[in-house]
Amino acid sequence: MNTDIIVTSWPSYSFRAMGSQITLWLEAEEGAAEEAFEIAEALFTIYERTLSRFDPASELSRLNGRSEEWVQVSSLLWEALAQALDLAAATGGLFDPTLLNALEAAGYSRSFETEMIPLCQSRAEPGRWSEVGMDPLRRAVWLPRGLRLDLGGIAKGYTARQAADWLAEWGPCLVDAGGD
Repeated sequence: MNTDIIVTSWPSYSFRAMGSQITLWLEAEEGAAEEAFEIAEALFTIYERTLSRFDPASELSRLNGRSEEWVQVSSLLWEALAQALDLAAATGGLFDPTLLNALEAAGYSRSFETEMIPLCQSRAEPGRWSEVGMDPLRRAVWLPRGLRLDLGGIAKGYTARQAADWLAEWGPCLVDAGGD
């Protein structure tokens, strides 16, 4: 049995996004890798501006502020939310993007980007993910009164997947999107 380990050095690139250190690796020529890394970083920036609950100007924050009305959303927010609701259904609510109020009540009201936030225990009301309305013909979302969404982990995973798909067009790659 051959036990030799072959180590290669792929170009890599790191930056901060979505409350984490993001690192990308790509097996490609340095110039091509740099171009691909720039586009992948821009993708993280755009997705964070759209899907962050911490940015009051994000599309998700604007949606959270408009309960009890149908709101047309971008294809990006639509896809991320649809994936989150599919996961909620598949897990019987163990994964639940509708627990923003409970997260804030527990002390997670701002990003861990600048400091660690001590969390207290909070009783979460049962998830209300099944109450979110989705109108695919208009690509519109309806939130019941008081319900707000947090796509945090799913948004980061969704973005990492999109970045990996993009980088894979250039060659074998890895995406580490960390966590907070």
